[in-house]
Amino acid sequence: MVIFNPDFKSKFIARPNRFIIIAEHNGAEVICHCPNTGRMKELLYPGADIILEKSRNPDRKTLFTVVAVYKGELIVPITSVRANWVAKELVIPYLYPNSAITQEFTYRNSRFDFKIEDHGSPRFIEVKSCTLFEKNHAMFPDAPTTRGLKHMEELRFAVDEGFKGTVLLIVFNHLAESFSPNYKTDPQFAKTMEAISGKVDVIPFKVKINQLGEVTIPIENPILPLIWGVNDRRFK
Repeated sequence: MVIFNPDFKSKFIARPNRFIIIAEHNGAEVICHCPNTGRMKELLYPGADIILEKSRNPDRKTLFTVVAVYKGELIVPITSVRANWVAKELVIPYLYPNSAITQEFTYRNSRFDFKIEDHGSPRFIEVKSCTLFEKNHAMFPDAPTTRGLKHMEELRFAVDEGFKGTVLLIVFNHLAESFSPNYKTDPQFAKTMEAISGKVDVIPFKVKINQLGEVTIPIENPILPLIWGVNDRRFK
């Protein structure tokens, strides 16, 4: 499957706020939309190679969206919502074959990314896009996330009421060898993920992306081992 159109290769100049990136395009500075509100400091630095997708909407204020960043030999997509595309089209069918998939399912006061029927029992799935890596170790989140914490707590509540639950982390790094929540950046989120892991399935699932925006599942086991209670400085 394809998750972005690689219309132009450009250079990162600056990020004046969470939603705007200034890029160099054809020798001029252009204002681009940033589709990810995370910090991404390890990806976005002056001179970093980035991929721009041209908007198909003529009325949009910004003509381009920054859809991916080069990190060494890796191409890291940064459009968070497109991780759900990957989950729906590739990962959920891989993990739960032949399951009917419902998107954005509402249960009580919660809205989960997906609901599937898992051997006759409803399973709620929350998807997270993982783009933070130290060497070959993947981490999430790269910034404190109250929204992500709320999702963890809602999944735990649903499981306590008899449903099944999965936190599905789409790791955009086919070279990754392990995963842990980011205890340093968001200790509350990390400890909550660790606490619920006995009830909720936490699945870090790595995928491979090429410069054409094509996403594939690696041949080797794509599910990463979980490492609990570590600080990311170990992997620098």
